[in-house]
Amino acid sequence: MSSEDLVKKVKNILDGMNVRYEEGKVKDATFLISLWKTDKWSELEIDIVISPGDLVVLFSTLPVSSEGMESWLLNKNWDYNFAHFATDISGNVIIVSNIRGEDVSEELMRLSLASIIRAADDLKEAMEEEEGNPTE
Repeated sequence: MSSEDLVKKVKNILDGMNVRYEEGKVKDATFLISLWKTDKWSELEIDIVISPGDLVVLFSTLPVSSEGMESWLLNKNWDYNFAHFATDISGNVIIVSNIRGEDVSEELMRLSLASIIRAADDLKEAMEEEEGNPTE
């Protein structure tokens, strides 16, 4: 499948799910940026990168430091079938999901997005419990 065909397929799936997004390009990769309101986040940004290497990567970089949360993140990584925690170069928490281009389907997109949202909400809830008060 060509990169352009994969971009069209992903956009058609998102359109069918009524997901609003902004599109951008960096080098050969296409970015689709969407904002979500969840149980715990008023604006959770989920980015979808479609690479020319036939890979779709969904991720959300959270404004949360991983410092002191490493054990929780490692333990929770096993709770999500389609998403995993990582950290960026600045130490912020990232939630990532990958789908090979030939496997892209509405079901996998839904599962990946739902896993990212659930992981982000679980992290926020753990932070609230740690602090003893709700945030945002």
